[in-house]
Amino acid sequence: MSKQYELTLKFLDIRLEENQVGLLPKARTGCFLQYDGNFVDVIMIKEGAQMVKPDTVSLALTDSTDPSKEDPELVFILKDIQNDDPYVGSISMLRSMVLDGQLNHPYQMWFTLFDSQSDDEYDGAMGLTDDEDPRVLMELTLNEKVEAKPVPEVKN
Repeated sequence: MSKQYELTLKFLDIRLEENQVGLLPKARTGCFLQYDGNFVDVIMIKEGAQMVKPDTVSLALTDSTDPSKEDPELVFILKDIQNDDPYVGSISMLRSMVLDGQLNHPYQMWFTLFDSQSDDEYDGAMGLTDDEDPRVLMELTLNEKVEAKPVPEVKN
């Protein structure tokens, strides 16, 4: 049986371009997550008392359901939680890049966000950080997924 992995993501911060700063408060910025082409969840920065969504999510890094794709993509799409605009940007990364990381090590990384989802592939490695705005600060922790063992039935 092959090992199964889980990725825990935490949305820590965002830096917008100057022309976006007044348009999108951090408290309304959502990070929409997709994995292998499917919507997973939305996470938000933990700021203020009115969080609509959590700042952390965990997802299983499963094999692709599409036989033509060997390496599924994880996609972050940053935009207003209530509207499609302002759209901040996106970043896509391959599962293999995440799996190159050290297990149980929280990586805090800045990712530059791209304005086109068709050309937003991250070309760095775990632990590297970007310095161009707009960018998002995420914490990624790779864990080995532990299967729950069934509890033996006690007979009286």
